[in-house]
Amino acid sequence: MTLCIAWIRQEKGNQELVFATDSCLGGGERWENGVKLFELPRRDCLICFSGYTLRTYPMILSLMNAIRYDKHAANPSFDVNDFMVYITSLFTEIIKQIKVDGRNVTYEDVLREDPNFDFLFGGWSWKENKFKIWRIEYSYDAHGFIPVTDYDNLVFTMVGDELAAARGMLENEIMGNKAVLRGSLDMEPLKVLVQIIRNTQAQFDTIS
Repeated sequence: MTLCIAWIRQEKGNQELVFATDSCLGGGERWENGVKLFELPRRDCLICFSGYTLRTYPMILSLMNAIRYDKHAANPSFDVNDFMVYITSLFTEIIKQIKVDGRNVTYEDVLREDPNFDFLFGGWSWKENKFKIWRIEYSYDAHGFIPVTDYDNLVFTMVGDELAAARGMLENEIMGNKAVLRGSLDMEPLKVLVQIIRNTQAQFDTIS
């Protein structure tokens, strides 16, 4: 279980792209010091995940290897918008390889049994001269992974658990001024993440 947040921070007239996650990995065991945030080989973007570790880790490792061996994908001149399409196409190709020994089921049947996994991706677009953030999730209608931009929250995006609670806490952190969520953030999302990690309520037990 997870909470991952990415946001665009305003600092003295400059912008920074910030990612933060908890470090709890599940999947039959509980690892308190797992890695969920990855700097990709091209170094102008980041990716993290929430959900089913058994799927997400191999997919991210496959992405990192693909970039290392694909000079086009590794080149920063390959804009982050186009690279996002590259990622969704690669993830779709990987996920369609899923098979289960002894069962005559499709990969989508397998996904429906445990659909809880998403990615958070962001980086610098030189074409648009700004930072971009997307959720990447599987769409059964599209039969593949698609990018999702939360147009109500242009400067931050979250994936994982307890999203409604986290958003409420973030709004409280910035004094309930929802306009700030669309305009200017500093380190308020990180404060919220730390509060949730340190919270001892059972509601947040899986985020640590």
